[in-house]
Amino acid sequence: LRLAETQVDSGDLLEAKKNYDEIKEVPPPPAPSERERVRNKLDRLFRDKVLKIQSLEASNLNEAQNEAASLLRFFPDEPVALETYVRLQMKYSKLAMEGVATQKIYQSYRNNIEGFMLKSQFREALGEVNRMLFNFPRAEFAERKYQEIQQRNEAALANALETYKAGRFEEARKKFEDIRRD
Repeated sequence: LRLAETQVDSGDLLEAKKNYDEIKEVPPPPAPSERERVRNKLDRLFRDKVLKIQSLEASNLNEAQNEAASLLRFFPDEPVALETYVRLQMKYSKLAMEGVATQKIYQSYRNNIEGFMLKSQFREALGEVNRMLFNFPRAEFAERKYQEIQQRNEAALANALETYKAGRFEEARKKFEDIRRD
């Protein structure tokens, strides 16, 4: 709107009209009452998610940790999300260090990583590898999977770069987007 006004003041009628018409197509922001209603629903959903994580903590610590990581990703500024995530990480680390359920936790990581790799969900696999290495710093399995993911990414980048150099720009763009997404 300010740009259109400046253009009118400078006498650029065509550009001012074009910019003004674009602004008319933009819907007005929602009313404060609607924003408050959505915010209240979002707050309730957040609290429900925290309660779900707390209930999972006793029965499925791995799933609780995944849910807490998801919560933190979407609510990075929310102290409760950070506290929940850190508490679960500490609990996981304590279990791993004490040797209580170490094998079960280790096997759970392996299963998750292999499952993600089979489904070509490399971002999730890498996240699980990082969590495994956080809890089992010398895990050779995680180190191997990390190398596999890294080699896969480097090969995909090299392939996309070759496609780009060959002048197949649309195909190269798609490959680079796939790499970024995965």
